[in-house]
Amino acid sequence: MKAQILICHAYNTLPTENWYLWLEKILCSRGYDAKVLELPNPSAPSEKEWIKCIKQAHTTNPVILIGHSLGCRAILTYINQYSIPTKRVILVACPMFWDGIIETRPPLKAYVEGMLPLNFENIKKLVDRFDIFHDTTDHILSMRNAEYLKETLGDKVTLHVSSTYDHFDVPEIPELEALFRD
Repeated sequence: MKAQILICHAYNTLPTENWYLWLEKILCSRGYDAKVLELPNPSAPSEKEWIKCIKQAHTTNPVILIGHSLGCRAILTYINQYSIPTKRVILVACPMFWDGIIETRPPLKAYVEGMLPLNFENIKKLVDRFDIFHDTTDHILSMRNAEYLKETLGDKVTLHVSSTYDHFDVPEIPELEALFRD
């Protein structure tokens, strides 16, 4: 049986935007149980609500979790909080440092200030493999975020660096789809 795949969108973004439905359609056509989640209140998110949504959607194992921006952080918290064994985690433009980001986004600042701490040693034990996508032209997140994750998560990480997608607010990411070619 192929894995269940849950895709978590970014802050202030709808599940119908960007590459989310494009990837869901491809994955479903390849036999995966793929779903883009509709995380509650994307413009004024709550970590507790987002984690609850992921928990309700996660119905079978193995599971692959894919996140974009703040959706990445929700995935990491979900795995850590509930000790979820995870086949693969794909983090697309994952924020780890918030300076310069939250000052102009009060709802995001509230989310960040209420975040639970992450135990990366626990997360590493629970996840078989990580793919981290980052773009050198990202106007929101510096490469420092991806480099930190690569260093922290170690040899389970494959880092995919591009220079054409900015913050990955694009309709398609062929390199992401390529991870699922049989």
